[in-house]
Amino acid sequence: MLRVLQLLLAVWTLLALGACVAPHVGGGIGGLASGAACAWLVRGATSERASAAVLVAAWTAGFAGYPLCVALIAELGRGLGLAPVAVTGSVAPATAVTALVLAPFWEERLYRGHVLAALRPRIGAVPALLLSSALFALPHLGSWAALGSGCVGLALGALRCAGAPLAVCSAIHSGLNARALLVLAAGPGV
Repeated sequence: MLRVLQLLLAVWTLLALGACVAPHVGGGIGGLASGAACAWLVRGATSERASAAVLVAAWTAGFAGYPLCVALIAELGRGLGLAPVAVTGSVAPATAVTALVLAPFWEERLYRGHVLAALRPRIGAVPALLLSSALFALPHLGSWAALGSGCVGLALGALRCAGAPLAVCSAIHSGLNARALLVLAAGPGV
């Protein structure tokens, strides 16, 4: 468990460093560098095999399921009294690589592969799922980002608890991020 806590703190430190460097290097390079370092740190989590067809289906499910996911999170956010926010902007290529490849890889390995796996035998499946999802949401700054990440963490953690391979969780995560990048770049009509 100590190793998992050390890994979690190391990743959060790398994310903070990436955020500090980002304004000085621009173009999403800070996030890309910290994402690559995080991916290297968590690379050792066990990853069961999944066929290419299963991974494509999982990615497609994440991409196609994004509108429903956003609708559910929006309803929850409104119920919590969060003010609506506009989502538009451009996406740097380095940011796209981070969101589509690096973040799904290292976040799933860290939060579902290491944290959830370490907590589950100690505190039980439901508390481990809730705590690992809260820890996943924590570095996602902003109330809406934290809420959305926490909800996605619950869903992906539940899949993992049900036996889904980490690669499937990563593929769904990447599909969700791909649709989110499209919405960000094109506006909410996508």
